[in-house]
Amino acid sequence: MDEIYSGAASFGRVWTLISAWFTTIVAVFVGLFGLFLLYRQFTMRIAEGTALGGSREKSTYNPSSKQTVITYVTLVAWTVGDKKYSEDLESDTSYEHGDKVTVYYESGAPGEGTLMPMPKWSGLMVIGGALTMVGIAWMWVYATRRWKFLAAATGVSDVYRLV
Repeated sequence: MDEIYSGAASFGRVWTLISAWFTTIVAVFVGLFGLFLLYRQFTMRIAEGTALGGSREKSTYNPSSKQTVITYVTLVAWTVGDKKYSEDLESDTSYEHGDKVTVYYESGAPGEGTLMPMPKWSGLMVIGGALTMVGIAWMWVYATRRWKFLAAATGVSDVYRLV
């Protein structure tokens, strides 16, 4: 019986270590995506725009929350340098003809504007999630090295999941 217990504990420790390394690799990519989001948010530029017409209501049904989300589409014109741009932009606010609006755009693509940029903290949340994943994975490695019963329980549950 002790042999089965030790074997399950050994398997649990190895499997936990493999899982922690896999989680670390995934978290690196998630963290890089978070850095990309941060970079993109901090390189956004702002232009003053004008609504060229009244907003049109757009409703979208979200099946997961079983709710209808209402947004407004407005034709907006803005100028960057000497070049003028206009595009239908979506917003959570309704505008009338002639209203002044703030248009956010990337410096490399001034013609692709938005009225609703992602929050600046979104990149930080993604990076924080990646760090949390790594922390929990490696804490579990420590726990299975420290307590044999936890390693054995992990080994048994992992074998059960594999079967």
